Amino acid sequence: MAFRGYFALNGLEFANSSRVLAHIGKTIPTNDLVIGGTGDSCALTAYVSDSGLANLPATSAPLTSDSGLATPPDGSLKYDPGLVEVGDCWSPSELCGCVSTASVAGGDTWPDLMTYLQDTIYRVELAPWFNLNLPQSAEFGGVWVMDAKGFGPPATDRPVQEMVGSGATSSPHRFTSRKLSFDALLIACTNAGLEYGVQWLQCQLEATIDQDGVLRYFMAHPNTAADPDDLVRELHGVIMTQSVASQQAYNARGRPNQQATMYRVSFELTAQDPYAYLPPIVLSDITFDTITTENIAWVLTPCDQPSDCDTSPVLLSATAPPEQVTLDTTHPPPILGGELPVCQLERQIYNLPEFDTPTWCRETAVTITITNNSTLPLTLQAYWKNCTAPEECDTDQFPVQIAGLPPFCTIILDGITRRYSAVFANRTMIPMGIVGTPDGVPWTPPVIDRTQCWQFEVLAPVAADFSVELDLYDREA
Repeated sequence: MAFRGYFALNGLEFANSSRVLAHIGKTIPTNDLVIGGTGDSCALTAYVSDSGLANLPATSAPLTSDSGLATPPDGSLKYDPGLVEVGDCWSPSELCGCVSTASVAGGDTWPDLMTYLQDTIYRVELAPWFNLNLPQSAEFGGVWVMDAKGFGPPATDRPVQEMVGSGATSSPHRFTSRKLSFDALLIACTNAGLEYGVQWLQCQLEATIDQDGVLRYFMAHPNTAADPDDLVRELHGVIMTQSVASQQAYNARGRPNQQATMYRVSFELTAQDPYAYLPPIVLSDITFDTITTENIAWVLTPCDQPSDCDTSPVLLSATAPPEQVTLDTTHPPPILGGELPVCQLERQIYNLPEFDTPTWCRETAVTITITNNSTLPLTLQAYWKNCTAPEECDTDQFPVQIAGLPPFCTIILDGITRRYSAVFANRTMIPMGIVGTPDGVPWTPPVIDRTQCWQFEVLAPVAADFSVELDLYDREA
């Protein structure tokens, strides 16, 4: 069973049991600000008058040395995604103690989740659902998943048909889509806050209506000697197939003049891609182990007819003269699929490391990123080869040809979504006529077995300047 304390859809957290417990005061606070403020003002000091900038307060810390970003300072109120308002310090939280101890216990949360996610403090004013202009958003405590089904090994579909004689025959093996059913508690201090939470959760799930989502979770409880990163999984092609529905309602605050402040709800997601992927093994800007130069001999195909043959007379129609076609000699002829318009090629071979990282099962999807670092268009061919295959066998697997990639442009061949895209000037585009194969068949994303020996081979002009990144996504069994 997956760890039910944390789930994120398209990079946005929608369930976090550690956050919920901190909001309602069911964990031991390590910071006085979890319960209430320590002063009257947390206003920032202007960096330069009218500049719109402020000095970094002591309660903020830079995220990285060169990003120019920092953690939210004390007193921050989330105004909108990416924006906070800083002024008065935080007041004591309305959520603290609003749920009776008998209703919610510590459960199976992970105490180090906040540190792992690099969250600074769990205050409702910094929660994903908080909106400064909606007071009821401060009265919602969060989503706590009680049960999650459909994780683990994917379901198998392989019908077996009995034969007329002895035995049977089976159809090809396939994995079906995953039905992911969730049972969760929504906790608030008021009924208005609870209803706001229902709408917020439904809105997050509806993000999969226009575009398939990516669900991120832990495949097991992270309280283990294993690295938590090794327990992270992602499901792709996720869509909502059942909306949020209330199953039970409670007045957990135990006060009069209140409707329900806690719902037990259910909802369902479906992962169209059955595979659960581990975080990628990133091999950035790979260095090829072997580079050899090969010459290409260009020949002119001889005419089938001898040059001394008599010219046959031609009889032309007087009413339908043939169209005169002017030969354009100012442009080179087009480059057909499988052709490289050069006289020398470099064959560059990269040996995929086999034992640097552990393998989980027998299949790994590979995403290939190629960047043209030259001022000239880039044309190349690439293959995967199994080192253990016999020499006489066809060892060129998962071929791809890049034709005329513009200068300083990047092509991404996604091994999970099975699609490709181009990035130019920080904009993602759909490439047309750039990605293909040498023999003209559609491109097939590589899926390899990392327990075997593999080589990534590139054929490119000698003067080509490009870089390659390989992202290896192991599939869970």
